[in-house]
Amino acid sequence: MQALPFLLAGVLSALVACEPSTEFAPRPWTDPSGMGSFDVGLSTLYFTDARGKDMVADVWFPAALREGDEIAQYTPSVLEGAAYRDPRVDLHAGPHPVVVFSHGYLGVRFQSNYLMEHLASHGFVLIAPDHTYNTLLDGDSDFDVQMMLERPDDLRYAVDHLFELGGESGRFEGAFLEGDYAAIGHSFGAVTVMRLGGGEVDWAGLEETCSRGEGMGQACNAMAEISAMDDGSYGEADARVSTVVPMSPGLWYAFGEDGSGLEQLRHPFVFAGKLDETFEWSTEAEPSYSAMAAPKRLALFEKAGHYGFSILCDVVPGFKPECGGEEAGWEDLDLIHALSSTWVTAHLGETLLSDDRYSPWLLEDTAEAWPSVNLTVEK
Repeated sequence: MQALPFLLAGVLSALVACEPSTEFAPRPWTDPSGMGSFDVGLSTLYFTDARGKDMVADVWFPAALREGDEIAQYTPSVLEGAAYRDPRVDLHAGPHPVVVFSHGYLGVRFQSNYLMEHLASHGFVLIAPDHTYNTLLDGDSDFDVQMMLERPDDLRYAVDHLFELGGESGRFEGAFLEGDYAAIGHSFGAVTVMRLGGGEVDWAGLEETCSRGEGMGQACNAMAEISAMDDGSYGEADARVSTVVPMSPGLWYAFGEDGSGLEQLRHPFVFAGKLDETFEWSTEAEPSYSAMAAPKRLALFEKAGHYGFSILCDVVPGFKPECGGEEAGWEDLDLIHALSSTWVTAHLGETLLSDDRYSPWLLEDTAEAWPSVNLTVEK
């Protein structure tokens, strides 16, 4: 019997020796103005969330490529970018911070893939769900009210599902820094992340605005149904959202008098085009930004329209005048993509990772090289 303690000690030593190492290499840092040091992976998830709602979402992540990995198509389109389909996750420097993206009205989950791929190459994981009945592929205005109410929960539960995958064996095991995450949205997706990121909606106030003949038609037309359907079961703000990036935002009047409900947003960075014909700068985007409390940032492109922060001009060439770019008197789309990628990467590096090496790219004078672009920082 005396040999038993020695036997147990040997077993315990063997178990400890077999535990996976938690030692990671230093996290790589790369100038945010170019692609980062990570290759990019893309996976499409099909799942049923906690509400019982069937969801589809794309996930971009830092990838560890192997021979045979192939460039991904953004199904069901034939569009390709820099991402590879379903490779391994690169975890040599540990788990990665999470960002969620909300597409615009009748957009699609990969409508801003230029930005998603750029961020993934710098070590972020992005998840972007389709908002059912409100995409390029399944748009149905009969479901507009339901879609408006469900949008914040689409994002919340997509992130929850991602974190669940991080705790299970499989491709994403141990891949995510759980807890705080960032939220980016374009157009109606910007309004969605403003709600998710702390904005306090006032439906009654919006109804009053609409009754005066003010406000965006689609939102106003839905007011009676919203009042009838909003039974308190739909989620709004998520305390885990530590920063929001609204691109081409509007509907500030849905957030209380003078947009006062937007004061609760955490570290907002707004991107807007002064020639936006959907959410006009003077009546939609500027009042939205003005209602937000500091610290906040604004990137204003004086010759950009509504869709410059997406790839929709590539998907449907010529569908809007702004798709003509510089030759048609609009901002160069490549410049919009390059600067927005740089500034969003630096902003998330500073806020999510608390890395002050990104701060020089967020100073107002970084925009001086482009006379038609302004960067405003309010501390």
